[in-house]
Amino acid sequence: MVIVRHILVIAMVGILLALGFWQAKRLVWKENLITKIETNLHQAPLLQAPNLEADEYRVLQLTGYFIHDKEIHLANKYYKGNSGFHIVTPFAYLDGPYDSTFDYILVNRGWVEDKHKNRANRPETLIEGEITITGIINKQPDRNRFLPDNRPANNVWYHLDLAQASKTLDIPYLEQNFYLMQVDSKDKYPVDFPKKIELPNNHLQYTITWFLLALLISGMYIYMLRTKYFKS
Repeated sequence: MVIVRHILVIAMVGILLALGFWQAKRLVWKENLITKIETNLHQAPLLQAPNLEADEYRVLQLTGYFIHDKEIHLANKYYKGNSGFHIVTPFAYLDGPYDSTFDYILVNRGWVEDKHKNRANRPETLIEGEITITGIINKQPDRNRFLPDNRPANNVWYHLDLAQASKTLDIPYLEQNFYLMQVDSKDKYPVDFPKKIELPNNHLQYTITWFLLALLISGMYIYMLRTKYFKS
């Protein structure tokens, strides 16, 4: 019975130490990511398609046209506690002054409340003609495995799958591994994104917590063994 107790305590301390080292590793990753975001956001805007590995979180300016009749509705999005949708719209643009063929990119224009999901209920958002937009370059987000499957036939999307969007909308090049989050829009609606990305970073607190728990349990168990040994 004593051996089993020893094994359980050692296993518990080992798990806590592993969690502490994992959080320490996550802390380094998060700090590097925050540094990358801050550095890239403060650079001059790009004016042509990016090099994704180097230019993620850079600001990109493109001139072209929204294709409103092929917009995507991302469900379960919130703004100031209110539920709604993100409106994601294909954008056609020429990649350089000598390019004569349109390229396409998905632009997350921002949040609308539920009653404005359908285009007919927000005609003021359907900008026609050539426009210059500004957005932050983002990689395709990893899918949360707990999210439901997208329902393209009903235009209800729970995660942004660029390859699926390209196939569903029958628009080429959308499968490229990035999209834009629109910022600095002159329109009040949809509600666009702030030009500052703030990421929570609690990994240091978690690291300290796991290591302190491992130290506390180890100390208490050693104290218990010493007390029992000296009494005997």
